[in-house]
Amino acid sequence: MKTSIWIAAAFSILMAGCGSSGETVVKTPDGTVTASKSGDTMTFKSDEGTATYTPNDAGGGKAVYEGKDGEKSTVETATTRDDKVFQGLLYPGAEDVADSNVMVETPQGQNWVTELKSKDSFATIVAFYEKALPGAQVAKFDNNAVVNHSKDGRIVTVGVSKEEGKDEFSIAISITKVKPEASKG
Repeated sequence: MKTSIWIAAAFSILMAGCGSSGETVVKTPDGTVTASKSGDTMTFKSDEGTATYTPNDAGGGKAVYEGKDGEKSTVETATTRDDKVFQGLLYPGAEDVADSNVMVETPQGQNWVTELKSKDSFATIVAFYEKALPGAQVAKFDNNAVVNHSKDGRIVTVGVSKEEGKDEFSIAISITKVKPEASKG
């Protein structure tokens, strides 16, 4: 996919007025993109594929890209977190960070991200993740840590960092599930 095509199309929609419906055709050195809007949904089409974006009520949205060969990728932001995916990894008593949930799905696999905040001590938070992810690689420095665990096509990365100017820590959790056929390549 030629990035400039999609950037030009998105820019043209913004310049044409997001509130209007209809179709805009943008010609770039890399090809032509047709941008359209129906209700809240924006669609961009080119010879490379189709991208569709639909906002959600939480301030994020869902973008779906389908390439000319049928490969499909999806990105959802400010989505509802699937707690089953994060089972055993949500730090007890931590506060959710608004709009921090992201889900990405590609032909190679899926990735989920969420962020939490806690006023517990750095050592307590890191110890929780060392216990939750036995055998994980842990890198600690100052008030920051990265805990990385990989097993059976599932990669978990937890970042713990002190919030600047605050007495709390940010806990960012990323879980990637690689499809078996994608890991063979």
